[in-house]
Amino acid sequence: MVYQENATRVSPDFVVRIENPIESATSYEKAITIISESECIEGIADMQQIFQETFPNPDTVCVIPILRGGSRIGKELEESYSPGVINSVPMQMSYYDEYNERMEKPVCIKEPDIEKIISMKDIVFAEAVVDSQATIQEAMKHIKDQIDAYNAETGKHIPYPTFHTFALVSKVNGSTEIPNLVAMFAVHPSIWVHGWGCDNGQEGREKDCIEGMLAPNAMEIPQMPYFRRLFQR
Repeated sequence: MVYQENATRVSPDFVVRIENPIESATSYEKAITIISESECIEGIADMQQIFQETFPNPDTVCVIPILRGGSRIGKELEESYSPGVINSVPMQMSYYDEYNERMEKPVCIKEPDIEKIISMKDIVFAEAVVDSQATIQEAMKHIKDQIDAYNAETGKHIPYPTFHTFALVSKVNGSTEIPNLVAMFAVHPSIWVHGWGCDNGQEGREKDCIEGMLAPNAMEIPQMPYFRRLFQR
């Protein structure tokens, strides 16, 4: 990802530096708007159109919101069609155990209903923000393990579905190992974001814009613009 230098050149010998708001956005309370509400709404509309074009036959696709951050995006994908048309099966992945200690990789704490998955040709994970590839990768592995167990128990040979991920925002910097990732916006990885279902310390999920703060472990100070549009109709 390449982000523009935060400077406006007005003459060969004089550069006017523009204030960089993210430098002072060091807490949730000081967070700034990264992607406006109107831009998010436009991105959601584009996402719904791409979803319809990718899956013209809704009977073969299952949307799996990665709770809790993906529930709102999952609902938007479902509403691409008439109510009740899209099969939706929630699933929850977490990096934290019952003692609220962070683990090395996320685990499934809400199982998806395998009975509603095995007949589907395509699985679509719904996320507000793809921050860690590991969450999606572990979710895929878990579903494959479920199918393997189902086949072993029933003697059937149900194949794995094709996996896709639809997200409003991606913070994956560079290449990704997430297959068929569709994200509307890319945000600089040194910015923590919240809104549209994504939280910051359990706050901000309800926001209709994407707000952000400088990550405490940021290795660099991002320069404006802090995001770029990946898909646009």
